[in-house]
Amino acid sequence: MRKRSAALAAIFALTMGTAACGDDGDDGFTIANVCDEQVGLYIDFFDAAFACQPEFELLLGGFPSAAELSIACEENFQPYMDDGTVVLSQDQSAWDTCLAFISGIDCETFGFDGPNPCDVLFEGQLLDGEECDDNLQCAGDAYCDDSDGLACGTCAPKLLVDDACDSNNQCSSGLCASTDNTCQEYGLIGDTCADNDECSGRLECDAGGLCVAETIWALNDACDGQDIPNQCGFPISDWYCHPANNVCTAYLELGDNCFQGAGFCRIFDYESCENGGQNPTDVCIAPVIVGEGETCDFQTGEKCADGLFCDGNTDTCVAPAVEGDSCVDDCPGGILLSCSDDGVCVYNDYTGLCPAPPE
Repeated sequence: MRKRSAALAAIFALTMGTAACGDDGDDGFTIANVCDEQVGLYIDFFDAAFACQPEFELLLGGFPSAAELSIACEENFQPYMDDGTVVLSQDQSAWDTCLAFISGIDCETFGFDGPNPCDVLFEGQLLDGEECDDNLQCAGDAYCDDSDGLACGTCAPKLLVDDACDSNNQCSSGLCASTDNTCQEYGLIGDTCADNDECSGRLECDAGGLCVAETIWALNDACDGQDIPNQCGFPISDWYCHPANNVCTAYLELGDNCFQGAGFCRIFDYESCENGGQNPTDVCIAPVIVGEGETCDFQTGEKCADGLFCDGNTDTCVAPAVEGDSCVDDCPGGILLSCSDDGVCVYNDYTGLCPAPPE
């Protein structure tokens, strides 16, 4: 199976049923209904999803444009349409239901890997036991099981609540609980939970083991300095949990003194404390812009020039990968691309070798 490595590629692997490219008939629903950058449901879905989860912009260095999503839509799904292992639903009610879901996404409970009514737009044609490249090729509520590590997976029924599991991908509910490795439903407000991952969307698991609404943080709120990533709206708010006094504290501005922990500069904007804050006169300074092949690091304020991407594997600035580039483990900066087993940046998992021809 092909390797998904870029962060957004992992999201696509979880949401293959969110959109599809249509069949090639003259009538009915076609590729344009999903992949068109102006009217496609695929683009509408990700616009709504990213609005709910702005942290991905920080993770990816920016959201993909509608044009990029449109290209990825076609490249990801058209091969399966072409070989007949997937067809696009022509049921108007299915499309209406999907559109209503996208239009009414609730950011509090929305999650990329939760149940999605848009799944029914894909109609996989491969039966249980047949070889597959991807989940959407499998008929009904089935997935492509690649747990044996072979080049091709096989279609298998999804597991039900309380069944033993290894990954979210296997479960009809979309959740393989890490506490006991069984399929479970995502919790809504008031449901029991063991950690945040077991609650829907942005809901949180409180100290009493119940799913509750996400905490709305404010400046000077008390926080737990031992759990910084889940405090004060970190990392997408204007505050962080200051370890010295455990209160939500505003980031320092450019020119503010940052000597010996006086506060944190806006590191996610590549602002840093000059000289590492070793001198009493040190202040927060603007990013240092560096070129291709040079070292980059948001913690030290070295920011890649426009058009370049900071490769986290090597901490150097590189030109974003494009389809067809050679790769080892991932495709740095190549939003929506992943590195194939053949060492090439590609948009999807399709090999053309696995699917059994539908009769």
